[in-house]
Amino acid sequence: KVNFDYAVSLRPKDYELYLNIYASYQENKLSAAGGGYLQTALGITPSAPEDYYRIGQIYYYLGQYDEAKEALIEPVKENYIPAMSLMGQIYLAQGDEDNAKATYTQIQETGGESADSYNGLALCAIQAGDPDTALTYISKGLEMEGSEGKQELYFNEIVAYEKKLDFLTAKDKCQTYVDNYPADEAGQKELLFLNTRG
Repeated sequence: KVNFDYAVSLRPKDYELYLNIYASYQENKLSAAGGGYLQTALGITPSAPEDYYRIGQIYYYLGQYDEAKEALIEPVKENYIPAMSLMGQIYLAQGDEDNAKATYTQIQETGGESADSYNGLALCAIQAGDPDTALTYISKGLEMEGSEGKQELYFNEIVAYEKKLDFLTAKDKCQTYVDNYPADEAGQKELLFLNTRG
């Protein structure tokens, strides 16, 4: 905390710094302790689309989805892709698959295909109870060049097979996932669950 406070004193208007500090607390299951930094960051006056996106992130982490959507209006209007992607996540968190799907489709029309947008579309399909369509999106996302966003796709591939009740394939995919991403606790928990499914 002493180091974090010192960093903040050097860069008191840096949204990303506050978000990184919160992420550090969150990784150590101390989200409540990190929440104070997010509240401090909300006191910074925004000036650019990226600032409003960061404010949207802060409200999203705080679970204040309506405030997050309000903050994202301007950057979304300017087709700022990270803000559009976050808007899709908020719609999903609120159970609004239709608007989430429309948002991720708009991202592809605006900025081109990406692993992130395909992952968003896959999550929409999973939430709508259509794992086969989710797997189609995941496959397209995994065909993209580069590694960015691929971890989420691999994890949601496991989830999609679970939803299909194909536990054998899900377990196989999960074992590969854990081998490739051993530090991810969610993957470890998923594998433990799948081992109980025979």
